[in-house]
Amino acid sequence: MGGIVRSDTILASNTSSLSIASIAKNCENHARVVGMHFFNPVPLVKLVEVIGRAATDAGVVDATYAMGKAMTMGLNYPFNPLEYGDKVGADRVLSIMEGLQSTTGSERYRPSLWLKRRALLGLSLSTAD
Repeated sequence: MGGIVRSDTILASNTSSLSIASIAKNCENHARVVGMHFFNPVPLVKLVEVIGRAATDAGVVDATYAMGKAMTMGLNYPFNPLEYGDKVGADRVLSIMEGLQSTTGSERYRPSLWLKRRALLGLSLSTAD
């Protein structure tokens, strides 16, 4: 994407068929790549999944949170993706991700260091503690 977009651009992909890691490895600034999955039918299912990687920059997570906040307000969603993670619990989100990775063997489900840290310390996913 070099030369096409600014270096501070976040690439948020909604693909289900390509891994975020595969997309990121082809970008100069791979720490600014994140996945966002809108569940169908979008107007009825009030849930958005945010997919980061171990190399995803914390600022990208913050910006994705802000985008989720805007969606909450603009689309009348009851809460954004990270607030949903708080309702479930960071430790449970981590357990689910570890289970998915173990079962599938796919790096796609490898929990980010950010999520592991938040779960270990009992921190909120939706606030910048």
